Amino acid sequence: IWYRLLHNKLPYKALLNRFIPAFFTSSACRICENPMEDYSHFLLYCPIKMTFWQIIWKEYVNSAEHAVSPSTVLIALLTLTLQPSLNNPGTVPALLAIGTALESIWVSHWAYTFNDVPFTVSNTLTIFNRKINRYQQELLISSGRQHKPYNLENIFQFASQSDGISLL
Repeated sequence: IWYRLLHNKLPYKALLNRFIPAFFTSSACRICENPMEDYSHFLLYCPIKMTFWQIIWKEYVNSAEHAVSPSTVLIALLTLTLQPSLNNPGTVPALLAIGTALESIWVSHWAYTFNDVPFTVSNTLTIFNRKINRYQQELLISSGRQHKPYNLENIFQFASQSDGISLL
């Protein structure tokens, strides 16, 4: 996903409409009904996606910042760096959180596009949290400390609710 972003190869709706008009009959964003889903709207300017970015930024990048701008998020995504003052000390590195957020938006977006799984902040946060938990468990395993295994019953229940989308 990051490769696609860095090389301007994201399949946003306006582009898909131009190349596959029989399947993507409109350039409008299905999530917020903005008339044009372009590159920046696909990642940041869709209000639901920006709300998600606000939550992730405040929790994992800079808890002092009340509202992050789309351009700040985009600069972090494109340069893969954060200003030292923005690094929020915690258990999850800020760039890992940003990359996981990008992946979570990607998964949620296409689940909505192809499987009609609602794109909500809550669903996207659930995907994000599961991915972050997996990272933390892998870190514990690699350091030789005990970890808490996944509760498989909850994972299978969530997967069945989201029409079989693989979260692992």
